[in-house]
Amino acid sequence: MVSKFPIFFALFLFVAVNVADAQETTIYTEANVAYKRGMDFYDKGVYNLAMQEFTYAINKIRPAAEPEARLLRANSELYLAKAAVRSGQPNGEQLMLDYIRNYYPDPLAGQGALEMGDFYFNQNKPDKALEFYQSIPTGSMSGEVADEINFKIGYSLFTQKKLPQAKTLFAQVKDKSGSKYYNEANYYYGMCAFFENNFDEAGKSFQRVQNSKQYGSVVPYNVTQIFAIKKDYNNVIDYGLRALENPKTKNAKQINQLVGQAYFERKDYKTAEKYLKEGADGNNVMREEDFYQLGLSQHRNEHYADAASNLENLNRSNNAIGQNAMYLLGDSYLRLGDRTKAKQAFATASRMNFDASAKEESTWNYAKLCYELKQTQEAADALLSIPAGSKYYNEAQNLLGETLLQTHDFDQAIKVMNNTQVKTPGLRVTYQKANVFKAMDLYKVGDLAGAKTNFERSLLDAPELNSRGESEYWVGDIA
Repeated sequence: MVSKFPIFFALFLFVAVNVADAQETTIYTEANVAYKRGMDFYDKGVYNLAMQEFTYAINKIRPAAEPEARLLRANSELYLAKAAVRSGQPNGEQLMLDYIRNYYPDPLAGQGALEMGDFYFNQNKPDKALEFYQSIPTGSMSGEVADEINFKIGYSLFTQKKLPQAKTLFAQVKDKSGSKYYNEANYYYGMCAFFENNFDEAGKSFQRVQNSKQYGSVVPYNVTQIFAIKKDYNNVIDYGLRALENPKTKNAKQINQLVGQAYFERKDYKTAEKYLKEGADGNNVMREEDFYQLGLSQHRNEHYADAASNLENLNRSNNAIGQNAMYLLGDSYLRLGDRTKAKQAFATASRMNFDASAKEESTWNYAKLCYELKQTQEAADALLSIPAGSKYYNEAQNLLGETLLQTHDFDQAIKVMNNTQVKTPGLRVTYQKANVFKAMDLYKVGDLAGAKTNFERSLLDAPELNSRGESEYWVGDIA
């Protein structure tokens, strides 16, 4: 008789397996439904409810389930971490870090790293974003996503001033005209090239995006800068003025400044003043060159008060620009009738040695103003500093003589003139008079011998007849 046990056992196993399969299918179905509900909440930004659904799906699926179930679990874990990050949960970052670590180098890990990178990128934390972007498995992203990652890594490196590395990544996107990141990549590639002084390369990238909505109002300033750096003043003016016609153009003041500088270089000071003044209005970051060019243009156009106002900003600039500015400032004040301020400006310029011509002009003007203001000692010191090779030497010697007589220090006057090897006609007269005046002082105190010596000195070279006659009389009287 055949036993019924094996048949019964086989039937039991068949039923048990089918029941298990049915249960597993039911579990997978429930998990899948929960996952879909979670994705619906996630897409709507309802992250807390999404997290509940993803957690339910994860708990339903055993770690050692079938491939489809494992994929469902992995996706649920990924979006659970994403939802936690996006909703600002305290454990969000740790969930994502664990996910990346568990699934690396699976492309799913790359999605997690991308999510974290984007999260910090959007929070303007490029350093943190870079850590996650660079952890994305190589080759796990392609197409538009790869372009996005290359751009964002490049931008993060750009913010850290790692220009060569950033430029390499932008280069992988900038020639893809159909890419969403085409304009961004070209703009920042251009900026990298600009900072590396590769202006031709920068210009090409900037011109690619000059008609884009995002950068069309920004790059005109960059392009105008490049023309200015290359001293292509015609293009600075032509391109810059066209850019200024568009009211949406950014950095209009800076473009006005560049256009004004181009006219300045062409010595068109009238037009230069117009644009330089526009560039300076409300500008809190004016350079020394900016003040100087505007001040000089205003001086050339006889707008002396405006010129003085701008040149005053350079009164502490110890360089060639500062020296020339102080000379122009002195001349501006002189023309405005303020001799005291003019003298101070000329004095400052006369003490600098960067520009010989500015020093010569300033010293002479300073000396004359000291003389006119009756500051005889300062005038004498300034006049004595004018060298024999100066075009003002003869005039300075004549004025020096008159200045020394004003001091009534005839001993000093005579000493100075004795040390002057070549005496101009005016200084010879002054020397004659100084000796006569000194002689008279000595005569009055009874020093006849000393008086006689000075009278006789005045007669050694006596171009002025009245003084000569006076000396001859007193020499006779003393005898």
